[in-house]
Amino acid sequence: MKDFARSAEIVLPEGAMIDPADLARLALDGLEAGDIEILDHFGADAKVTLTGPPRAFDLQAVAAG
Repeated sequence: MKDFARSAEIVLPEGAMIDPADLARLALDGLEAGDIEILDHFGADAKVTLTGPPRAFDLQAVAAG
């Protein structure tokens, strides 16, 4: 993702990507808890966006948390 962004001259804001170790921990914790759906904050925001009225995607706002 970082290589693609760099080659496409896209500047990703700080916090725009989840650390791989954090993502793995989130997935393993969800599996251990028996969760049916495991979402990071980006996925949770996307799900809310899809269930609500249309709105523009704001990467800066998502990265800010």
